[in-house]
Amino acid sequence: RHMLAHLRVVELIIFGGSASFFAFLSSAMLLNSAKEGYLLSIAPMWMLLIFVYALFIPNNWRRASYIIGGMALLPILVSLTTWAASSEVANLIAQEPDFQRLMIEVPMIIVISGVIAVWGVRTINTLRKQAFEAKQLGQYKLKQRLGAGGMGEVYLAEHVLLKRPCALKLIHPAKAGNPSTMARFEREVHST
Repeated sequence: RHMLAHLRVVELIIFGGSASFFAFLSSAMLLNSAKEGYLLSIAPMWMLLIFVYALFIPNNWRRASYIIGGMALLPILVSLTTWAASSEVANLIAQEPDFQRLMIEVPMIIVISGVIAVWGVRTINTLRKQAFEAKQLGQYKLKQRLGAGGMGEVYLAEHVLLKRPCALKLIHPAKAGNPSTMARFEREVHST
């Protein structure tokens, strides 16, 4: 719990700081470009932030939807407040249909990116759980493969409940139905 709380603080500092910086940068970009007579799209930087968060921060999809939703909402709010606060931006948008389209496209792109990112978090989390479960065999967690032979493979494992290391031998599925292989395996077990 302590480590998770520490990681969440680091997550807040990195992504909260980046989102704050991007909000300031987005507003400045919109204001400066309006003075020059054009508008820049702020969508790429926000998409980058959203997708980096989705790929590298382990989350469940519910928590990710709140955080990514906030990241997607922030540039929309910045655009609207900049539009409302700056007469230059408002005039440029009122006069040029391309800029009107841009003010509609940017929120759509960011919202679609947020939905895709949340779906990606859900998919990554499901795959992470499946990978964890694939490394478990009953009460044993497989650590690494130690070797292989004609009958099967030997793994360094850990008993989940006892937290003790052990060696675990798995017979190849093709040989598991062979009575002589099974008899040989039973002899190995008895001799051990």
